[in-house]
Amino acid sequence: MNVTGMSSTAARASAPSRGRQPAAGPGQRTRPPFLEADRCEVCDVRTLTKIGKWRHVHREHRGDSRLTCHDFACGRRFTNSYARLVHERVHHARSAARGNGRVAYTCELCGTYRHGRNSLAAHVAAAHPAAMSALCGICAVYMGDAESLTLHVRHVHRRDTMATGHGLRCDLCGERCRDPKRLRSHRRVHGVRDMVHREHMLCDLSSVVIW
Repeated sequence: MNVTGMSSTAARASAPSRGRQPAAGPGQRTRPPFLEADRCEVCDVRTLTKIGKWRHVHREHRGDSRLTCHDFACGRRFTNSYARLVHERVHHARSAARGNGRVAYTCELCGTYRHGRNSLAAHVAAAHPAAMSALCGICAVYMGDAESLTLHVRHVHRRDTMATGHGLRCDLCGERCRDPKRLRSHRRVHGVRDMVHREHMLCDLSSVVIW
């Protein structure tokens, strides 16, 4: 019995053990050893974030048909075969029922389905904010980096960027903005802050031929 009236056995039980985190109380969540840890199902490599896993899969297993939507018009790439399977069998059917044709708006990072591009972009902004800098502003496909995103917009969405219409388009992701002020604000998502009355940055891509 110690001076506080507590037995030595009870004191040892109440004290957190070395090398271990104390048990979580009511309403508290325990943190795993690797926060947001994920394993690659192809090579068993572990990454710390969903974005890191997607980049690993795209870099190391780019040609793996188990991770890419088999609909050529879609072509979304996922981090696991289950998400790809649900995307093809469930999300494409839902999308067709809503009149979206062959486009199914599925998050490639976590497999979440949304009914439209704006809704999917809002999901990515909330759940994976670091991915917004490489998200296509036309089809909401994640491209991994700004360079790949620009090439995607130029080659896949050439007709969309050349279509006539009001507003300006971001030269990186193709997002349409109503005026130069909104375009400058939008481009901060891509880490670009140098748009100060630069005409070639503020041009309407509907009048530009992209080769």
